[in-house]
Amino acid sequence: MVDPRLHPRLDALLADQGWASLSPTQDEAWTTLAAGGHALLMAPTGSGKTEAALLPVLDRVLRARDAMEQQAKAWPMGFKVLYVTPLRALNRDLLGRLVSWAEALDLSIGVRHGDTSQAERAKQARKPPDVLITTPETLQLLLYGDTLRRHLQTVRFVILDEVHDLAASERGAQLTVALERIEEAIGQPDALREAKANQRPGPTRPVGAEGAFQRIGLSATVADPEAVARFMAGTGRDVDIVHVAGDKKRRLQVISPEITEADAVAGAEVAAGSAVMAQLRVVRDLVQTHERVLIFCNTREAAELMAHRSALLDEEAGHEPMLGLHHGSLSAEHRATLEDDFKAGRIRALVATSSLELGIDVGAIDHVVQVGSPRSVSRMVQRLGRAGHRIGAVSEGTLVASGPEEHLECLAIADRVAAGDLEPLRIREAPLVHCRDGALMTL
Repeated sequence: MVDPRLHPRLDALLADQGWASLSPTQDEAWTTLAAGGHALLMAPTGSGKTEAALLPVLDRVLRARDAMEQQAKAWPMGFKVLYVTPLRALNRDLLGRLVSWAEALDLSIGVRHGDTSQAERAKQARKPPDVLITTPETLQLLLYGDTLRRHLQTVRFVILDEVHDLAASERGAQLTVALERIEEAIGQPDALREAKANQRPGPTRPVGAEGAFQRIGLSATVADPEAVARFMAGTGRDVDIVHVAGDKKRRLQVISPEITEADAVAGAEVAAGSAVMAQLRVVRDLVQTHERVLIFCNTREAAELMAHRSALLDEEAGHEPMLGLHHGSLSAEHRATLEDDFKAGRIRALVATSSLELGIDVGAIDHVVQVGSPRSVSRMVQRLGRAGHRIGAVSEGTLVASGPEEHLECLAIADRVAAGDLEPLRIREAPLVHCRDGALMTL
């Protein structure tokens, strides 16, 4: 037995998969989440936040299904759980992790985003999965069709992953609107359709009314958790902040490469200046002294140039390319293949942008390299957390600076990373308000 609080089928599943017990994060989150209250779960990267949210939710779904079976009632058609993530690639990874759980528990799980085929979308409209993993943008689109909106009326749990990343963006502001519209669709679907037809605001429901869904936010450490909690809750809802004790251990060094004559010679061969070549040399040296390395550049152009120039050096030496390239503009098939190759050890290093900073499981990364200043302490903490992505592991990384001014900036960022001194989030206020025909109204 893993934990007596778990539904028997869920407990047996985890035991079969080798779980001995719940992690401290999962144990601390259980009481709040199992009781049904809105909650923001904050914990260091690699501490099991995803499972901490999913286990109580799946437990309650299974118990609700048992209760309906005992009353000889049919299990309603429609989505029961929405898992909203910022990145499409994270959806693919999360889906793969949960498929075995779904099969064992007789639950269906689907994914829907910009890369989802038309055939799969049609299938979800005919037979919606119990758990839908989606992005904020696709969640908006689900509200437009009558069929999908009906499937949203059965939603009882919404999990917002990486909510700190969404809170300070336009994507997050739009997401808050979508969540309120889902609440309306659940509570008064007929009145909502009438309001839409008449182009006027839909009806509102009392907080805590029958049918409202539970909101669960998953966040890395931020400077102001109360602001993130208010963002995910909306107006008039209380949110418990479950902040698991214990800081993530981090080691971050700063390097400013010294330019050598060899850098000038090699740079000429790959159309790079001496300073750029010195950075590339340091990065390649770090890759060769570690097992699996994730390299972050601040722009897609910089990532592409680094991967291309490194490949030219490898081609000249007769070696296989040392660095793979990953960013959001590449095809879904290419990204999937690259992530699998990296996870399996067929590629030792990936050069990426923000497309890999938010928690995609690409294996046991032992070192993170940030090329150039990340311009943000929070971003550096997020990216550094990709290394040692497991409970108790140390996150190790290197900041590769260019020039004395950037070196000083990187040193300041490294000091603040060590102290856990993060920037406050700037959350947009009143995103529901817009102007129509010269008058203010709510969406």
